[in-house]
Amino acid sequence: MVTETSDEILAPPLAEWKLAPMNARSGVLRRPRLFAELDRQAGASLTLIAAPAGYGKTELLASWIEARPDVSPAWVTLDAGDGEPRRFWAYVAAAVDRVRPGMARPAVRRLRTPGVPLEDAIDELLNGIATFAGRLVIVIDDLHHFASSSTAHTFAYAVDHFPPGVRIVAATRSDPVVPLGRLRALGAISDIRAGQLAFTLAEAREVIVDRMGVALAFEELKLLVKRTEGWPAGVSLAGLWLSEAEEPGTLVRSFSGEQREITDYLMEEVLDSLDEKTRRLLIHASILERLSGALCDAVLGVEGSGERLKALSGSNLFVTPLDRRGEWYRLHQLLRDLLALELSREDEEIVRGMHERAAEWFLEHDLLEEAFEHVAAAGDPSNVARLLMERYLLLIRSSRVNLFIRWIDWLPTDVLRDNPILAAAGVLAFMVSGEPTDERCERLLQLAQEGSRQQPDPVTRRVAITAELLRAGVLAEDLSACVESARRAVELAREGDDELIISSLAILAYAVYLQGDDEGAGAAAQAVIELPDAPKAPHAFIYALACSALVDLARGHIRSAETTAHRSLEAARSMGLSAVYATGLARAATGHVLLECGRVAEAERHLERAEALRRTSRPTLAHIHTLLLLVRARLARGRLQLAATEFGAALEELGSFSDAGRLTALAEDVRRSLAEALATAKETVEPPTASELPVLRLLATDLTLRQIAQELYLSHNTVKTHSRSLYRKLGATSRLEAVRRATELGLLTLRESPRVLVTAADRADPA
Repeated sequence: MVTETSDEILAPPLAEWKLAPMNARSGVLRRPRLFAELDRQAGASLTLIAAPAGYGKTELLASWIEARPDVSPAWVTLDAGDGEPRRFWAYVAAAVDRVRPGMARPAVRRLRTPGVPLEDAIDELLNGIATFAGRLVIVIDDLHHFASSSTAHTFAYAVDHFPPGVRIVAATRSDPVVPLGRLRALGAISDIRAGQLAFTLAEAREVIVDRMGVALAFEELKLLVKRTEGWPAGVSLAGLWLSEAEEPGTLVRSFSGEQREITDYLMEEVLDSLDEKTRRLLIHASILERLSGALCDAVLGVEGSGERLKALSGSNLFVTPLDRRGEWYRLHQLLRDLLALELSREDEEIVRGMHERAAEWFLEHDLLEEAFEHVAAAGDPSNVARLLMERYLLLIRSSRVNLFIRWIDWLPTDVLRDNPILAAAGVLAFMVSGEPTDERCERLLQLAQEGSRQQPDPVTRRVAITAELLRAGVLAEDLSACVESARRAVELAREGDDELIISSLAILAYAVYLQGDDEGAGAAAQAVIELPDAPKAPHAFIYALACSALVDLARGHIRSAETTAHRSLEAARSMGLSAVYATGLARAATGHVLLECGRVAEAERHLERAEALRRTSRPTLAHIHTLLLLVRARLARGRLQLAATEFGAALEELGSFSDAGRLTALAEDVRRSLAEALATAKETVEPPTASELPVLRLLATDLTLRQIAQELYLSHNTVKTHSRSLYRKLGATSRLEAVRRATELGLLTLRESPRVLVTAADRADPA
């Protein structure tokens, strides 16, 4: 937990040029055969135009959109800073909202609110899109920048839930990292690949002979296409090269080499033909992903860059405009690669100065992702550390904690050790993000402790409190040790760290509650709630309210517990923290109260969400507590087999602790209730294990066993073994029968398996 204010939700600004539809430039080859292919694939939710640099992906998209006036494009151009999913979807929602103002506004608000689940924001976006009567195409250029395997599942989630008639068409150099096998099998994904994008002989003739006026005979043109393998960039570069030659046919016949060699040679030929000022501009501008006149003037220390970029954009090869106003541009990637090689020969001080000026420019425009990239490229990690120290609270408050963690991970060990407050802030960031058991927390804590040994008292105190908060808040040790750590954190904070006193008291309240001390837990929680500044530490405030509700429930004060639990959830929603680790406790408390009130369906929904929020990579008492409450809800709903499976998982985790406080008695109560329910049930089956349950849920889809193995990162043989075991337990002889029996027994719901589609191939796939 980290102290932060909720007075203002700070959202990262959006770069205007990333939302401007690309113009189809005059002189670019229109390609009717590929237009027809894009039209033919209109039934797919996602069309990937996937090929390396130089295949004309962006030009194809721009010219296709221009040729389809009945299509409403929501255009987004990505760069290296857009890999974080919330930032990605903020751009998509903003682009959609420009198609019809207001259509995506609710989604934009959710995305700007820290802690709101991404899936909720995506659902809001899709609801808005569903109201649009026209043909909406979301165009994403450079999708390969959205490449995090841990977060790209949100992209597949959106594709899976798109309303009819809406599609994404994305240009990318590589396939998305998220497994898309099931969606591809459903026909939701289609492709246009490099082989289709390669120039045909007729297209090469139009570019080289008709437009550039290069006099090539049929056989010479055919040889050129063969040597370049129809690669559009290679063909176009060759045309520029040959247009200045007296005997182009002779040059073509001597033309040989691999694609990369051809490019390097042709690029060098073309680059050498530029005047010195233009050449210097392009070489120095290669440090930038995107260019504007103002940015280039500031970074390069020159004037008139805007006019020069505008003139260069007429070349139809090197510089591409990114908006209708001609304010932003980008260099062709192949040219940028060559320019970067030229730049590497420059004086290091000159290059460093350009990166520093670029960072300053982006900071002035509040574009932190780009600023961090250039600060790092300038080569001094201590400057990255200084920028993190200046902005880390801002990043956490604006739900950009992943950006902070990314650069904390990037910093060298010695820099973190020299900045113990920053390393300690990294620990707090992992706690806020819901990953308190991440092994990187221990590394950061160790570095903070090493670096604080010779520091003033406030620094050593902050690091010591952080260490105690991590041990207490993770709840991964024996409970008595967690309580002692929480008490020490409170004592240290009271000595002079007002910022962490609220978090320390909140963590103490829950640890003491688990220990069975309702009076102590209630006192600590109430101490937080009554502090005037408590809402400025929203994670701790939510935590304390939830703990107070649990204490009221333990004392038999159900109405008071209901009021306080509701207040904790409302605080989470109003502060934009519906999906953080602390809110998991608020959901658990709410679910517990609803169970006692007999509202079991609502209780189950809250507890399912709580279990997901409290789940970590290692067993914790917080997760066990939530899992046991969820099992009680399953029993109340009559979902006995699922209850048995989840209870087994809870017992397995509970075995890691010698001291689990009141959870030991709770587990025994749940055991008795489960045994009684199974004994009186009309029909019982051996429950699936915790490792079999994910396989069962995917058996209800159209994935083959090999695809299930890929989705779950298991071997094919392991999935086959789990499937055989599930068939035996369910008394089923086919996959379809197993899914039906699991649904009847409450092991599967329609929500968990929206498409119960089993193909003939799946039925033939031996389990």
